[in-house]
Formats: sequence, C-alpha cells, structure tokens
Amino acid sequence: MADKSKNEQYDIVAQAEEVLRLYIKRYFDITRQMKAEKTRKRKQTRAALAVCGACLLLSAVLLALTFLL
Repeated sequence: MADKSKNEQYDIVAQAEEVLRLYIKRYFDITRQMKAEKTRKRKQTRAALAVCGACLLLSAVLLALTFLL
C-alpha cells in the first residue's frame, strides 16, 4: 500500500516537472519570437529612415540646382 502511494506521488511529481518543462520551453519560444519581431521592426524603421534621408537629400540637391541654374 505504501509503495503504491509513493509511486503515485512520484508520478505526480514527474507530471508536474513535465508541465513546468513545457511552460519554460514555451516562455523561451515566445521570448525568441518577440526578439525576432523587435529586430524585424527595427530593420524596417532603419530602412524607412534611410529612404526619407535619401528623399531629403535629393530634394536639397534639386533645390540647390534650381537656384544655381
């Protein structure tokens, strides 16, 4: 009887460990996803700023050429 109770306790502990392991894995998966998303957004922002900078530079050059010619 005592062995059966001990085995049940070990099974419960093993199940709890497995659930905890799955939660930890899921946490790291979500964290990794969020970091990748943040990096992607940062790259998009840099690209947009580069395009805006190029447009401003082109506008300045065209404006300068307009007044010089």
